Amino acid sequence: MTGALPDLAVCDGRTVYVCLDANAATNGMVRQARAALCKELAGRGCKVKICNLPLADGVNGPDDYIGVCGDDAMGKVIAEAVEPDAELPEFADDALALAFTEKYGDDLRYIDAWGRWCYWNGHLWETDNTLSVSTRPALCAGKRLVRRKPKAQRSAPGLP
Repeated sequence: MTGALPDLAVCDGRTVYVCLDANAATNGMVRQARAALCKELAGRGCKVKICNLPLADGVNGPDDYIGVCGDDAMGKVIAEAVEPDAELPEFADDALALAFTEKYGDDLRYIDAWGRWCYWNGHLWETDNTLSVSTRPALCAGKRLVRRKPKAQRSAPGLP
């Protein structure tokens, strides 16, 4: 079957909250599917609101988020839902930063105090003296890209 499901008729003219997987901010295919759904719903006279699930360990979809973070946390996600036009454009700095962090966040860190990138070599963090990080295409989004904590087993004394 192609096109919208007939079941969407139940939404006609209503306020609809769209909440897809947590990786919707970083996965282009999920983002495209969400945009197509929002367009279809708007064409049916719906007021569409998008719920953005925060990235969290063990969380993929809304059901996981409720299980891990609880009903109150999900209520906050719903309360903070945005209009589709309020979302970040795909190539906005913040959207690129999220995509870069999703892809490289466990292996790269920018240490502002040092003015340098560090990479995980499999055993410890090393300073990138070769500028190889700057060849990564998403780096254009700026130094604030990698702010996510590294995996617990990768922490090391002296590394901010």
